[in-house]
Amino acid sequence: MYAKEMSGKPIAEKILEEVKKEAEYLKTKNKNPGLGTILVGNDPNCSHYVDNKHKTCKTVGIDSFNITVPESSTQSELLKAVDDFNNNPLVDAFMIQSPVPKHFDFNEAVK
Repeated sequence: MYAKEMSGKPIAEKILEEVKKEAEYLKTKNKNPGLGTILVGNDPNCSHYVDNKHKTCKTVGIDSFNITVPESSTQSELLKAVDDFNNNPLVDAFMIQSPVPKHFDFNEAVK
């Protein structure tokens, strides 16, 4: 038996191309797909992941929106950001980048 090196890059590129085609199709139906992100706090790794999500959205033709909730905020301010995206007709889906600072209840926010 031998080991075989595999690369995920070709698979990722294929998936992104399919997503791009779907986004283009939706635009022909007057629907621009939109993704929202909520970044809680200032963890540089989380910021990097969120930035990459927005870059990828741009690459495939998806509108993207971000709400940053400062680490000094309260749980209710995080829940307001969730409500803002839930009520935004331009946002079809959103995600809260994790981990969030310890004083936030992530599970409550994603109910």
